Amino acid sequence: MRQSIFFNSLATGETLIFSFFVNSSLSNTFDPTFTTSAGILNWNLGDASSNVNSNILSHNYILDGIKTVNVYKGTTTGSNSITQINMDNDSLTGTLDISSLTNLTYFSVQTNPMLNYIINPNSSQSIITYNVLNSGLTGTLDISGLTEFGGIFNVNSNSKLNYILNPS
Repeated sequence: MRQSIFFNSLATGETLIFSFFVNSSLSNTFDPTFTTSAGILNWNLGDASSNVNSNILSHNYILDGIKTVNVYKGTTTGSNSITQINMDNDSLTGTLDISSLTNLTYFSVQTNPMLNYIINPNSSQSIITYNVLNSGLTGTLDISGLTEFGGIFNVNSNSKLNYILNPS
């Protein structure tokens, strides 16, 4: 079994937007796609690799283990510039806190069996897609702060998801 190293340094002068965990023991490939209204994000992928400036990337982890991924604002205006997230089958683990991302219109993190919780933003932005099927959601999914659903909402095949707290 390969050992994990953890390397999390704050990029000089960068503003952290959010961070989350990936388990490279499940899959060594991490390939998120983010869309921003303008600019490029900066990523620290939680291993000894250099930070990456990109909104679409593919990274192969050499060592197994849980990595802390930090997303910095880069040349964007910050968290309000992220409009779409696709991290399907990216070995997300634990809790994904997207509460600062109030302009999301598309959110897909399906097929992440170790993803247990999502902390959603309070937002009146119209969400056209919210996909978290085939993941490991547990307990209650609180989407009460997402007041403008207007498309696909799919959280099927989360056998430990007991309740969805909907917007009023």
